[in-house]
Amino acid sequence: MQCRAARPDRARLECERDRATRALREGGVDGAGAATAKREIGGLSAVVLWTMGVLGGSFIPVFLLDRLLGPVPKIVPHYWANRALTNVMLRGLRLADVRVELAALAAFAALFFVVGLLRFDFD
Repeated sequence: MQCRAARPDRARLECERDRATRALREGGVDGAGAATAKREIGGLSAVVLWTMGVLGGSFIPVFLLDRLLGPVPKIVPHYWANRALTNVMLRGLRLADVRVELAALAAFAALFFVVGLLRFDFD
């Protein structure tokens, strides 16, 4: 279903809300599916990204997160990026030494690419 620009504002807003609700039922990416209007998507994305940043070690050092939260930070790509950057910049490791982190980042990229392809409206 497409929300045509020719529709009156109220009808178009209801159409956008219906599309967002359908996206929520189908499993929206990055919290966008939980929004009931386009305006809310930016706010929800910011909350999700900040949470992922905190969990991934962008605000709290990764070595503390490993001790405090155990395996939980490993579910976000920020963790793997911060870990690779720390190993290369501070510990002097080479890219070949951080291949596990790079593989995890490649897996996240592939996952997000596939989800994006599946969610894309080709109409």
